[in-house]
Amino acid sequence: IFNRDFPVVQGSVMFYALIYVTANLIVDILYTYLNPRTTI
Repeated sequence: IFNRDFPVVQGSVMFYALIYVTANLIVDILYTYLNPRTTI
């Protein structure tokens, strides 16, 4: 990784982190919807 590549690396890490958090939130909501006995 060269010095000028840091914004690209930072942007891609933020992008994948956002996708990961969003997917976890959706799975949590779906799991609660499918199994009402569970609580978040």
